[in-house]
Amino acid sequence: VITATPDTGYSFSGWSGTGVTDTSAASTTVNMTSDVNLYANFDSSTVQLSFSSPLGGRLAGDGNYPKFSTVTINAFPEDGYKFDRWIGESVADPMSVSTTVELNKSIQIEALFSIKPVNTFNLSTTSIPLQGGTTRGSGNFEENKTATVFAVPSEGYSFVKWIGEGLSDGNGSISVIMDADANLTAHFELNKYQVTVSESLGGSTLGSGFYEHGKTVLISALPDEGFHFKRWVGEGINDAYSQNTFIEIVEDKNLTASFEKNRYELKVVPTIGGTVTGTGSFEYGEEVTVKAIPDRGYKFVSWLNMNENSGAEITFVIEDNKTLEVVFEKITLSSLTSTKNLGSNWFEHWFGYFYESSSGWSYHAEFGWVFVSIQNDGSIWFWSENFFWLWVDESTRAKKLYWKEDEKSWVYFPLIHPSNKMYYSYNNQEWIEQKVTTSER
Repeated sequence: VITATPDTGYSFSGWSGTGVTDTSAASTTVNMTSDVNLYANFDSSTVQLSFSSPLGGRLAGDGNYPKFSTVTINAFPEDGYKFDRWIGESVADPMSVSTTVELNKSIQIEALFSIKPVNTFNLSTTSIPLQGGTTRGSGNFEENKTATVFAVPSEGYSFVKWIGEGLSDGNGSISVIMDADANLTAHFELNKYQVTVSESLGGSTLGSGFYEHGKTVLISALPDEGFHFKRWVGEGINDAYSQNTFIEIVEDKNLTASFEKNRYELKVVPTIGGTVTGTGSFEYGEEVTVKAIPDRGYKFVSWLNMNENSGAEITFVIEDNKTLEVVFEKITLSSLTSTKNLGSNWFEHWFGYFYESSSGWSYHAEFGWVFVSIQNDGSIWFWSENFFWLWVDESTRAKKLYWKEDEKSWVYFPLIHPSNKMYYSYNNQEWIEQKVTTSER
Protein backbone atom coordinates (compact mmCIF):
# COMPACT_ATOMS: atom_id res chain seq x y z
CA VAL A 1 0.00 0.00 0.00
CA ILE A 2 1.33 3.47 -0.90
CA THR A 3 0.01 6.82 0.35
CA ALA A 4 0.63 10.38 -0.91
CA THR A 5 0.23 13.18 1.64
CA PRO A 6 0.20 16.74 0.21
CA ASP A 7 1.91 19.61 2.03
CA THR A 8 -0.05 22.65 3.08
CA GLY A 9 -1.13 24.57 0.00
CA TYR A 10 -0.94 21.55 -2.30
CA SER A 11 -3.35 18.87 -3.46
CA PHE A 12 -2.62 15.35 -4.75
CA SER A 13 -3.21 15.07 -8.52
CA GLY A 14 -2.19 11.48 -9.32
CA TRP A 15 0.54 8.83 -9.54
CA SER A 16 3.05 8.46 -12.39
CA GLY A 17 4.51 5.01 -13.02
CA THR A 18 3.47 1.44 -13.78
CA GLY A 19 1.70 -1.13 -11.63
CA VAL A 20 -0.49 1.32 -9.64
CA THR A 21 -3.99 -0.05 -9.06
CA ASP A 22 -5.67 3.39 -8.99
CA THR A 23 -3.50 6.28 -10.23
CA SER A 24 -5.97 8.91 -9.00
CA ALA A 25 -6.27 7.63 -5.41
CA ALA A 26 -3.94 9.12 -2.80
CA SER A 27 -3.86 5.72 -1.06
CA THR A 28 -3.67 2.67 -3.33
CA THR A 29 -1.77 -0.56 -3.99
CA VAL A 30 1.04 -1.57 -6.34
CA ASN A 31 1.41 -4.85 -8.25
CA MET A 32 5.03 -5.83 -7.45
CA THR A 33 6.20 -8.04 -10.32
CA SER A 34 9.52 -6.18 -10.73
CA ASP A 35 11.37 -3.09 -9.49
CA VAL A 36 9.06 -0.03 -9.75
CA ASN A 37 9.71 3.73 -9.80
CA LEU A 38 6.66 5.78 -8.83
CA TYR A 39 6.13 9.53 -8.52
CA ALA A 40 3.38 11.29 -6.59
CA ASN A 41 2.21 14.45 -8.36
CA PHE A 42 0.92 17.46 -6.41
CA ASP A 43 -0.69 20.71 -7.55
CA SER A 44 -0.64 23.98 -5.69
CA SER A 45 -3.96 25.26 -4.39
CA THR A 46 -4.70 28.61 -6.07
CA VAL A 47 -5.88 31.89 -4.55
CA GLN A 48 -6.97 35.17 -6.17
CA LEU A 49 -5.47 38.65 -5.91
CA SER A 50 -7.89 41.35 -7.06
CA PHE A 51 -7.89 45.18 -7.08
CA SER A 52 -10.67 47.61 -6.37
CA SER A 53 -11.05 50.21 -9.16
CA PRO A 54 -8.74 53.09 -8.27
CA LEU A 55 -9.29 56.80 -8.97
CA GLY A 56 -6.28 58.59 -10.45
CA GLY A 57 -4.18 55.64 -11.57
CA ARG A 58 -3.95 52.05 -12.68
CA LEU A 59 -2.63 48.87 -10.98
CA ALA A 60 -0.77 45.76 -12.16
CA GLY A 61 -0.29 42.29 -10.62
CA ASP A 62 -3.79 40.92 -10.05
CA GLY A 63 -4.70 37.33 -11.01
CA ASN A 64 -4.77 33.73 -9.75
CA TYR A 65 -1.66 32.42 -7.99
CA PRO A 66 -0.57 29.34 -6.05
CA LYS A 67 -1.39 29.64 -2.38
CA PHE A 68 1.45 31.14 -0.29
CA SER A 69 2.97 32.88 -3.34
CA THR A 70 4.78 36.20 -3.01
CA VAL A 71 3.36 38.47 -5.73
CA THR A 72 4.72 41.79 -6.99
CA ILE A 73 2.20 44.65 -7.42
CA ASN A 74 2.72 48.06 -9.06
CA ALA A 75 0.79 51.34 -9.07
CA PHE A 76 0.93 53.87 -11.96
CA PRO A 77 -0.48 57.43 -11.33
CA GLU A 78 -2.37 59.09 -14.17
CA ASP A 79 -1.43 62.59 -15.35
CA GLY A 80 -2.06 65.12 -12.59
CA TYR A 81 -2.12 62.48 -9.82
CA LYS A 82 0.38 60.98 -7.41
CA PHE A 83 0.45 57.63 -5.59
CA ASP A 84 -0.24 57.81 -1.86
CA ARG A 85 -0.45 54.28 -0.45
CA TRP A 86 -1.76 50.73 -0.64
CA ILE A 87 -4.68 49.61 1.51
CA GLY A 88 -5.03 45.92 2.29
CA GLU A 89 -3.51 43.11 4.34
CA SER A 90 -0.16 41.39 3.73
CA VAL A 91 1.34 44.30 1.70
CA ALA A 92 5.09 44.41 2.35
CA ASP A 93 5.56 48.22 1.89
CA PRO A 94 2.26 50.13 1.69
CA MET A 95 4.04 53.39 0.75
CA SER A 96 5.93 52.04 -2.28
CA VAL A 97 4.44 51.98 -5.78
CA SER A 98 6.26 48.65 -6.32
CA THR A 99 5.97 46.14 -3.51
CA THR A 100 4.93 42.53 -2.77
CA VAL A 101 1.94 40.76 -1.25
CA GLU A 102 1.93 37.42 0.60
CA LEU A 103 -1.04 35.43 -0.72
CA ASN A 104 -2.12 33.11 2.08
CA LYS A 105 -5.71 33.43 0.88
CA SER A 106 -7.73 35.28 -1.73
CA ILE A 107 -7.61 39.05 -1.01
CA GLN A 108 -8.51 42.40 -2.54
CA ILE A 109 -6.07 45.34 -2.52
CA GLU A 110 -6.85 49.03 -2.95
CA ALA A 111 -4.49 51.84 -4.00
CA LEU A 112 -5.02 55.52 -3.13
CA PHE A 113 -4.03 58.33 -5.50
CA SER A 114 -4.33 62.09 -4.91
CA ILE A 115 -4.02 65.23 -7.01
CA LYS A 116 -0.40 66.08 -7.62
CA PRO A 117 0.72 69.40 -6.06
CA VAL A 118 1.79 72.27 -8.36
CA ASN A 119 5.50 72.36 -9.29
CA THR A 120 6.02 68.66 -8.39
CA PHE A 121 6.76 65.68 -10.61
CA ASN A 122 5.98 61.99 -10.42
CA LEU A 123 8.71 59.36 -10.57
CA SER A 124 7.03 56.04 -11.48
CA THR A 125 8.86 52.71 -11.51
CA THR A 126 7.89 49.24 -12.68
CA SER A 127 9.49 45.85 -13.21
CA ILE A 128 9.85 43.57 -16.26
CA PRO A 129 8.92 40.83 -15.77
CA LEU A 130 6.55 41.84 -13.01
CA GLN A 131 7.60 38.92 -10.78
CA GLY A 132 11.30 39.55 -11.42
CA GLY A 133 11.65 42.03 -8.57
CA THR A 134 10.46 45.19 -6.88
CA THR A 135 11.59 48.82 -6.97
CA ARG A 136 11.99 51.44 -4.23
CA GLY A 137 12.32 55.22 -4.38
CA SER A 138 9.38 56.23 -6.59
CA GLY A 139 6.99 59.01 -5.57
CA ASN A 140 6.19 62.73 -6.02
CA PHE A 141 9.10 65.14 -5.86
CA GLU A 142 9.56 68.92 -5.96
CA GLU A 143 11.04 70.37 -9.10
CA ASN A 144 14.82 69.83 -9.45
CA LYS A 145 14.95 67.51 -6.43
CA THR A 146 17.23 64.44 -6.75
CA ALA A 147 15.44 61.08 -6.42
CA THR A 148 17.22 57.75 -5.95
CA VAL A 149 15.59 54.49 -6.98
CA PHE A 150 16.59 50.92 -6.13
CA ALA A 151 15.96 47.60 -7.93
CA VAL A 152 15.45 44.56 -5.66
CA PRO A 153 15.40 41.21 -7.54
CA SER A 154 13.06 38.44 -6.41
CA GLU A 155 14.46 35.05 -5.45
CA GLY A 156 15.85 33.35 -8.52
CA TYR A 157 16.17 36.57 -10.55
CA SER A 158 19.01 38.99 -11.25
CA PHE A 159 18.83 42.70 -12.00
CA VAL A 160 19.89 43.62 -15.57
CA LYS A 161 19.44 47.41 -16.04
CA TRP A 162 17.21 50.44 -15.67
CA ILE A 163 15.49 51.72 -18.83
CA GLY A 164 13.86 55.16 -19.16
CA GLU A 165 13.54 58.03 -21.57
CA GLY A 166 17.11 58.68 -22.68
CA LEU A 167 18.45 56.44 -19.91
CA SER A 168 19.98 52.95 -19.73
CA ASP A 169 21.94 52.07 -16.61
CA GLY A 170 23.14 48.72 -15.24
CA ASN A 171 23.50 49.89 -11.63
CA GLY A 172 20.97 48.58 -9.16
CA SER A 173 20.49 52.08 -7.71
CA ILE A 174 20.49 55.30 -9.73
CA SER A 175 19.70 58.97 -9.05
CA VAL A 176 17.69 61.28 -11.31
CA ILE A 177 16.98 65.05 -11.16
CA MET A 178 13.23 65.63 -11.18
CA ASP A 179 12.50 68.32 -13.81
CA ALA A 180 9.61 66.41 -15.38
CA ASP A 181 7.43 63.35 -14.79
CA ALA A 182 9.60 60.23 -15.30
CA ASN A 183 8.90 56.54 -15.86
CA LEU A 184 11.69 54.06 -15.14
CA THR A 185 11.61 50.31 -15.73
CA ALA A 186 13.84 47.85 -13.89
CA HIS A 187 14.65 44.84 -16.09
CA PHE A 188 15.25 41.50 -14.41
CA GLU A 189 16.04 38.07 -15.83
CA LEU A 190 15.44 34.62 -14.44
CA ASN A 191 18.69 33.05 -13.25
CA LYS A 192 20.08 30.04 -15.07
CA TYR A 193 22.14 27.46 -13.27
CA GLN A 194 24.49 24.78 -14.47
CA VAL A 195 23.79 21.21 -13.52
CA THR A 196 26.75 18.86 -13.92
CA VAL A 197 25.80 15.20 -13.61
CA SER A 198 28.97 13.11 -13.50
CA GLU A 199 29.44 9.38 -13.46
CA SER A 200 31.91 7.04 -11.84
CA LEU A 201 33.31 3.85 -13.33
CA GLY A 202 30.54 1.54 -14.44
CA GLY A 203 27.91 3.74 -16.06
CA SER A 204 26.79 6.98 -17.65
CA THR A 205 24.29 9.72 -16.77
CA LEU A 206 21.68 12.01 -18.29
CA GLY A 207 20.56 15.44 -17.08
CA SER A 208 23.54 17.80 -17.36
CA GLY A 209 22.82 21.26 -18.76
CA PHE A 210 21.69 24.80 -17.98
CA TYR A 211 18.26 25.29 -16.41
CA GLU A 212 16.16 28.22 -15.20
CA HIS A 213 15.60 28.84 -11.53
CA GLY A 214 12.72 26.80 -10.10
CA LYS A 215 12.72 24.11 -12.78
CA THR A 216 12.34 20.49 -11.74
CA VAL A 217 14.78 18.34 -13.69
CA LEU A 218 14.93 14.56 -14.14
CA ILE A 219 18.40 13.03 -13.81
CA SER A 220 19.12 9.42 -14.79
CA ALA A 221 21.89 6.91 -14.08
CA LEU A 222 22.55 4.26 -16.75
CA PRO A 223 24.68 1.31 -15.53
CA ASP A 224 27.04 -0.41 -17.96
CA GLU A 225 26.71 -4.14 -18.52
CA GLY A 226 27.79 -5.99 -15.40
CA PHE A 227 27.22 -3.01 -13.09
CA HIS A 228 24.31 -1.73 -11.04
CA PHE A 229 23.44 1.76 -9.82
CA LYS A 230 24.39 2.33 -6.17
CA ARG A 231 23.43 5.92 -5.25
CA TRP A 232 23.61 9.62 -6.09
CA VAL A 233 26.11 11.84 -4.29
CA GLY A 234 25.22 15.51 -3.98
CA GLU A 235 22.71 17.87 -2.36
CA GLY A 236 19.08 18.49 -3.22
CA ILE A 237 18.32 15.04 -4.69
CA ASN A 238 14.75 13.86 -4.31
CA ASP A 239 15.71 10.18 -3.89
CA ALA A 240 19.44 9.42 -3.73
CA TYR A 241 18.88 5.68 -4.27
CA SER A 242 16.66 5.90 -7.34
CA GLN A 243 18.20 5.56 -10.82
CA ASN A 244 15.73 8.15 -12.11
CA THR A 245 15.03 11.00 -9.72
CA PHE A 246 14.28 14.72 -9.65
CA ILE A 247 16.15 17.81 -8.50
CA GLU A 248 14.82 21.34 -8.06
CA ILE A 249 17.04 23.99 -9.66
CA VAL A 250 17.84 26.84 -7.28
CA GLU A 251 21.63 26.97 -7.71
CA ASP A 252 24.50 25.35 -9.59
CA LYS A 253 24.67 21.65 -8.82
CA ASN A 254 27.39 19.02 -9.06
CA LEU A 255 26.00 15.52 -8.76
CA THR A 256 27.69 12.15 -9.18
CA ALA A 257 26.18 8.74 -9.88
CA SER A 258 28.10 5.88 -8.30
CA PHE A 259 27.95 2.35 -9.69
CA GLU A 260 29.07 -0.99 -8.38
CA LYS A 261 30.10 -4.19 -10.12
CA ASN A 262 27.58 -7.02 -9.96
CA ARG A 263 28.58 -10.11 -8.04
CA TYR A 264 27.66 -13.53 -9.36
CA GLU A 265 27.61 -16.98 -7.82
CA LEU A 266 29.53 -19.85 -9.37
CA LYS A 267 28.16 -23.18 -8.15
CA VAL A 268 28.56 -26.82 -9.05
CA VAL A 269 25.92 -29.55 -9.15
CA PRO A 270 26.85 -32.25 -6.61
CA THR A 271 27.99 -35.43 -8.33
CA ILE A 272 29.49 -38.81 -7.54
CA GLY A 273 33.10 -39.48 -8.34
CA GLY A 274 34.88 -36.22 -7.58
CA THR A 275 34.91 -32.60 -6.41
CA VAL A 276 35.38 -29.16 -7.97
CA THR A 277 37.61 -26.37 -6.66
CA GLY A 278 37.31 -22.67 -7.50
CA THR A 279 33.61 -22.02 -6.98
CA GLY A 280 32.26 -19.08 -4.96
CA SER A 281 31.18 -15.45 -5.36
CA PHE A 282 32.92 -13.27 -7.99
CA GLU A 283 32.66 -9.81 -9.52
CA TYR A 284 31.47 -9.34 -13.08
CA GLY A 285 34.36 -9.69 -15.52
CA GLU A 286 36.59 -11.58 -13.09
CA GLU A 287 38.61 -14.45 -14.56
CA VAL A 288 37.94 -17.69 -12.72
CA THR A 289 39.71 -21.04 -12.85
CA VAL A 290 37.92 -24.19 -11.69
CA LYS A 291 39.31 -27.70 -11.52
CA ALA A 292 37.56 -31.04 -11.48
CA ILE A 293 39.35 -33.48 -9.13
CA PRO A 294 38.30 -37.15 -9.45
CA ASP A 295 37.97 -39.30 -6.36
CA ARG A 296 40.14 -42.38 -6.07
CA GLY A 297 39.05 -44.87 -8.66
CA TYR A 298 37.33 -42.29 -10.87
CA LYS A 299 38.39 -40.21 -13.86
CA PHE A 300 37.26 -36.89 -15.25
CA VAL A 301 35.12 -37.20 -18.40
CA SER A 302 33.70 -33.76 -19.32
CA TRP A 303 31.96 -30.55 -18.32
CA LEU A 304 28.33 -30.35 -19.41
CA ASN A 305 27.36 -27.37 -21.61
CA MET A 306 31.00 -26.36 -22.05
CA ASN A 307 33.49 -26.65 -24.88
CA GLU A 308 33.81 -30.31 -25.78
CA ASN A 309 37.59 -30.04 -25.71
CA SER A 310 37.68 -28.54 -22.20
CA GLY A 311 39.98 -30.33 -19.81
CA ALA A 312 39.57 -30.94 -16.09
CA GLU A 313 40.87 -27.40 -15.44
CA ILE A 314 39.04 -24.57 -17.21
CA THR A 315 39.30 -20.78 -17.10
CA PHE A 316 36.55 -18.36 -18.09
CA VAL A 317 35.21 -14.87 -17.36
CA ILE A 318 32.25 -14.44 -15.00
CA GLU A 319 29.34 -12.56 -16.63
CA ASP A 320 26.33 -14.00 -14.77
CA ASN A 321 25.33 -16.60 -12.21
CA LYS A 322 26.60 -19.98 -13.36
CA THR A 323 26.10 -23.56 -12.28
CA LEU A 324 28.61 -26.11 -13.51
CA GLU A 325 28.00 -29.81 -14.07
CA VAL A 326 30.92 -32.19 -14.27
CA VAL A 327 30.92 -35.85 -15.28
CA PHE A 328 33.21 -38.35 -13.59
CA GLU A 329 33.40 -41.99 -14.51
CA LYS A 330 34.48 -44.95 -12.45
CA ILE A 331 37.69 -46.43 -13.78
CA THR A 332 37.24 -50.10 -14.70
CA LEU A 333 39.84 -52.62 -15.76
CA SER A 334 38.23 -52.92 -19.16
CA SER A 335 38.41 -49.13 -19.73
CA LEU A 336 42.20 -49.01 -19.37
CA THR A 337 44.16 -48.49 -22.57
CA SER A 338 46.50 -51.30 -21.52
CA THR A 339 43.61 -53.81 -21.44
CA LYS A 340 43.06 -56.18 -24.35
CA ASN A 341 39.48 -57.26 -25.16
CA LEU A 342 39.29 -61.03 -25.68
CA GLY A 343 35.53 -61.05 -26.36
CA SER A 344 32.48 -62.08 -24.34
CA ASN A 345 33.54 -59.64 -21.56
CA TRP A 346 36.85 -61.45 -21.01
CA PHE A 347 39.95 -59.27 -20.94
CA GLU A 348 43.72 -59.55 -20.64
CA HIS A 349 45.78 -57.11 -18.56
CA TRP A 350 49.03 -57.13 -16.59
CA PHE A 351 46.72 -57.84 -13.64
CA GLY A 352 45.82 -61.13 -15.37
CA TYR A 353 42.84 -62.63 -17.16
CA PHE A 354 39.43 -61.54 -15.90
CA TYR A 355 35.75 -61.43 -16.71
CA GLU A 356 34.06 -58.09 -15.97
CA SER A 357 30.39 -57.89 -15.04
CA SER A 358 28.17 -54.78 -15.12
CA SER A 359 27.78 -54.96 -11.31
CA GLY A 360 31.36 -53.80 -10.75
CA TRP A 361 32.55 -57.26 -9.77
CA SER A 362 35.06 -59.18 -11.85
CA TYR A 363 35.98 -62.83 -11.99
CA HIS A 364 39.76 -63.12 -11.88
CA ALA A 365 41.37 -66.27 -13.22
CA GLU A 366 43.68 -66.46 -10.18
CA PHE A 367 41.78 -64.83 -7.28
CA GLY A 368 38.20 -65.67 -8.15
CA TRP A 369 35.52 -63.03 -7.64
CA VAL A 370 37.10 -59.68 -6.82
CA PHE A 371 35.88 -56.11 -6.40
CA VAL A 372 38.34 -53.81 -8.12
CA SER A 373 39.21 -50.15 -7.42
CA ILE A 374 41.55 -48.69 -10.04
CA GLN A 375 43.81 -45.91 -8.72
CA ASN A 376 44.67 -42.79 -10.68
CA ASP A 377 48.30 -43.91 -10.92
CA GLY A 378 47.23 -47.20 -12.53
CA SER A 379 47.75 -49.37 -9.45
CA ILE A 380 44.93 -51.61 -8.20
CA TRP A 381 43.19 -52.19 -4.90
CA PHE A 382 40.98 -55.28 -4.98
CA TRP A 383 38.95 -57.28 -2.50
CA SER A 384 39.12 -61.04 -2.58
CA GLU A 385 36.97 -63.33 -0.44
CA ASN A 386 40.06 -65.37 0.37
CA PHE A 387 42.48 -62.53 1.20
CA PHE A 388 40.40 -59.40 1.84
CA TRP A 389 41.92 -56.12 0.56
CA LEU A 390 45.10 -56.36 -1.49
CA TRP A 391 47.10 -53.76 -3.40
CA VAL A 392 49.30 -54.37 -6.45
CA ASP A 393 50.89 -52.53 -9.35
CA GLU A 394 52.56 -53.82 -12.49
CA SER A 395 56.03 -53.99 -10.96
CA THR A 396 55.02 -55.81 -7.77
CA ARG A 397 52.78 -58.25 -9.64
CA ALA A 398 55.75 -59.24 -11.78
CA LYS A 399 57.40 -60.28 -8.49
CA LYS A 400 54.19 -61.91 -7.21
CA LEU A 401 54.16 -59.42 -4.33
CA TYR A 402 50.95 -57.81 -2.93
CA TRP A 403 50.25 -55.52 -0.02
CA LYS A 404 47.79 -57.12 2.41
CA GLU A 405 45.89 -54.30 4.12
CA ASP A 406 44.49 -56.17 7.15
CA GLU A 407 47.98 -57.37 8.13
CA LYS A 408 49.81 -54.22 6.98
CA SER A 409 52.31 -56.55 5.35
CA TRP A 410 53.73 -57.50 1.99
CA VAL A 411 52.74 -61.02 1.00
CA TYR A 412 53.98 -63.42 -1.64
CA PHE A 413 51.80 -65.68 -3.80
CA PRO A 414 53.80 -68.33 -5.72
CA LEU A 415 50.91 -70.12 -7.40
CA ILE A 416 47.45 -68.56 -7.24
CA HIS A 417 44.11 -70.07 -8.18
CA PRO A 418 40.60 -69.43 -6.76
CA SER A 419 40.78 -72.21 -4.19
CA ASN A 420 44.35 -71.53 -2.99
CA LYS A 421 44.51 -69.68 0.35
CA MET A 422 48.24 -69.95 0.96
CA TYR A 423 50.65 -67.01 0.97
CA TYR A 424 53.97 -66.04 2.48
CA SER A 425 53.85 -63.20 5.03
CA TYR A 426 56.96 -61.06 5.26
CA ASN A 427 55.84 -59.69 8.64
CA ASN A 428 55.67 -63.18 10.16
CA GLN A 429 58.41 -64.67 7.97
CA GLU A 430 56.27 -67.79 7.42
CA TRP A 431 53.74 -69.41 5.15
CA ILE A 432 50.15 -68.80 6.21
CA GLU A 433 46.87 -70.31 5.15
CA GLN A 434 44.12 -67.67 5.22
CA LYS A 435 41.29 -68.64 7.55
CA VAL A 436 38.02 -67.15 6.40
CA THR A 437 34.98 -67.43 8.70
CA THR A 438 31.45 -67.62 7.45
CA SER A 439 30.69 -64.11 8.82
CA GLU A 440 33.76 -62.69 7.06
CA ARG A 441 32.58 -64.10 3.80
